[in-house]
Amino acid sequence: MASSSRMLTMDELNKQALEQFVYQPVSHEMIAYLAEAAHNVITCDSSLMPTQQDLPTPPESPETRSAKVADGSLPSVEEFITQLVVSSNVQVPTLMSTLVYLGRLKSKLQPMARGLRCTTHRIFLASLILAAKYLNDSSPKNKHWANYTRINTDIFFSSSTHPPQGRPCPCQAHASS
Repeated sequence: MASSSRMLTMDELNKQALEQFVYQPVSHEMIAYLAEAAHNVITCDSSLMPTQQDLPTPPESPETRSAKVADGSLPSVEEFITQLVVSSNVQVPTLMSTLVYLGRLKSKLQPMARGLRCTTHRIFLASLILAAKYLNDSSPKNKHWANYTRINTDIFFSSSTHPPQGRPCPCQAHASS
């Protein structure tokens, strides 16, 4: 009796690997890979901070119960992503879609584009929100995503540059929708 084993095509192998991968729990390696992908989207200047004229003008946002970062700096992107994954219970398929959005953004940006020190955090969060809204019938509201970040925006402004009451920091998604 002859064995009829055939070689799988690359597409078939990728499909089988993907079917197994999406059921895996989120790992530290996945988070590290996501952080690296987010860092590669745009070059950020760690010394640049938003000024008052850079602030958007959306309606007043609700108060959040954010935890302060002990030394007054942004958490690393990896810590930020870990916090989001733990708080929101995001799953691998959503994170994989987030990678697609990060890649699309990178392909649309001009090579000379530069970001503030919080830009990597912001683009990751925006990509994650888009992926979650696209893939899930029920996705957290933007105000819940803001709470998941656990970043207190008061620490990013001195008293002279702090945004006026009701004006959110651009380093955090403070939408009430």
